[in-house]
Amino acid sequence: MGYVDHHVHFLSTVAARLSVDVSGARSLADIGPALQSAAPAGQSGWVRAWGYDEAVLAEGRHPTQDDLDRFRADAPVVLHHRTGHVAVMNTRALELTGGPDRPGIEAGVLFDRHEVLARVPRLDPGDLAAAAARVSAEWARDGIDAFVDATATNGPAELGLLAGWCRDGVIRQQVTAMVSPGALHQVPPFGA
Repeated sequence: MGYVDHHVHFLSTVAARLSVDVSGARSLADIGPALQSAAPAGQSGWVRAWGYDEAVLAEGRHPTQDDLDRFRADAPVVLHHRTGHVAVMNTRALELTGGPDRPGIEAGVLFDRHEVLARVPRLDPGDLAAAAARVSAEWARDGIDAFVDATATNGPAELGLLAGWCRDGVIRQQVTAMVSPGALHQVPPFGA
């Protein structure tokens, strides 16, 4: 057996492949043009981006709702931090997800607010499967034979998606997935 990666976020990696990559941004001025020229992902009309890191941005801070509104006000925008623990939404996205009325969201910056992010429209299943196949193939070429998806919000839907992709050969690796503590009673026992 090759390498087993014990901590990945497969579904996030797949979603990132279907998003605008701003991981090379060194300032907000680098993020703006990427968002302005981005086509919305799928049929939803949302612009999805990922990879910013405030530690390397010249401004030394997270982008804000106002920044994203200046860059792109014509579509809902969600910009994910490289860690996956922070996201920023523009005004339109916050309105569509109910974010503005939620306590703890300041300047459009969401720290581990998965309940808000869960309201962002899902990506097209066909696009997701194609991106999943590409990621799995890359990982297989790199010698990864098995992985553990360590996403703390996994539940029945995510496990069903991963299991279906394994069954259909979209994912080439052996997969184990962690689940949300709140979903433990809704999912099959370990190994099933």
